[in-house]
Amino acid sequence: MVEQQLSIEKLRNKCASAGQQHLWSDWEELKAEEQQELLQDIQELDFDFIRRALQSSQAAVASADIPNSQPAQDVITLQNADDAQKANWRQLGLQLIAQGKVGVLLLAGGQGTRLGSTLPKGCYDVGLPSHKSLFQLQAERLLAVQRIAAAAAGKAAAEVQLPWFIMTSPFTHQDTLDHFESHKYFGVDPQQITFFQQGFLPCITPQGKIILETASKVAKAPDGNGGLYRALQTSGTLDKMQALGLEALDVYCVDNILARVADPEYLGCCYSRGGQLGAKVVAKAFPTERVGVFAQDSRGRLQVSAYAGFRCCGCRSMLLVLQ
Repeated sequence: MVEQQLSIEKLRNKCASAGQQHLWSDWEELKAEEQQELLQDIQELDFDFIRRALQSSQAAVASADIPNSQPAQDVITLQNADDAQKANWRQLGLQLIAQGKVGVLLLAGGQGTRLGSTLPKGCYDVGLPSHKSLFQLQAERLLAVQRIAAAAAGKAAAEVQLPWFIMTSPFTHQDTLDHFESHKYFGVDPQQITFFQQGFLPCITPQGKIILETASKVAKAPDGNGGLYRALQTSGTLDKMQALGLEALDVYCVDNILARVADPEYLGCCYSRGGQLGAKVVAKAFPTERVGVFAQDSRGRLQVSAYAGFRCCGCRSMLLVLQ
């Protein structure tokens, strides 16, 4: 009992030091099981990370330079690339895939609520005559590019496998696993698929105060696609990627039905130019089309003008524009 009281006092002091002492406001009124629920939630909070994340987000918004944005400079358009150049990119991309240097990462944590479904977005039937789900469409594209890469390298189809990393969320994880299992992984070898989950973050006010859903429960929300980097590290997926010797990673969102999974032309283009980060975009249909665009701020940093908080981390980056 004394040891438990010391542990509680330690947590109280930790919250106070982080300016979150309000989490204990109703402690005395809580039932024993409610106190345990609150203790569990508080123990899982990383106050330093929460503080850094909030400060970083606020600093990004404050330093946004949208009015002074200029067109992005390092842009490659397929329209301006000749056939020989595109063929070289494609050959290099297929070679990288055949050598096992490429992985594919699918961001699939979202539910299909806006589509009228409670299932993960990837399970959604978009109304094609085949009634294939988004997951199935993407799995078939992955298998196709494997076969093409194997043929180009003179290998048997079974000798080339693209590691497929699928980030789910606590809300979609089990349904995603069930969907893949019930469809026999759409012909993909289960051993080449790694499922891992994104995490949660506590909901906070603009002043950085953690919000309580109830007196005994911290309000939480999935940390979104931005939680990818943390999830890769905490799940051990990043270690797995490194152990596999991957040099390139194709990342896309599950609701991008037109995604060219592991597009060899795109991979070869980025790899041949030594790019650390590439972004494939479609040119605007007309100048006033209401979509986000990549641009550079006055300091030359790449950003998306529609979302002031998102910009490149300073690594060598490039755009490949499809026209």
